[in-house]
Amino acid sequence: MYGHKLTMFGGILAAALATGALAQTGVSTTPEINAPLEGANSFTQVQAQNRAQASNLTSVSVLILDEKGIWRGVGKREAADVSVAVDYKGNVIANPITTSTH
Repeated sequence: MYGHKLTMFGGILAAALATGALAQTGVSTTPEINAPLEGANSFTQVQAQNRAQASNLTSVSVLILDEKGIWRGVGKREAADVSVAVDYKGNVIANPITTSTH
């Protein structure tokens, strides 16, 4: 009986910890208002690129960290070219790139 309770507790604890880990590392599909946010970015270039790709972006270029702490580059969402930004909170912003015909 004691072993069964211990096993059940272990399973509940593992599920709770896994849920917390997902919440911390998951990629939000809705960026915060006013994103990209300036700040000291702790993401590596590879981590920022992985977050962009996890947000359904493809063909993401090498991202460059700008003076405001925002990783920037270009990529594609569906067939459209987009500018990509990943801020220090992990918000991923993809805006259509418009070309001028003037």
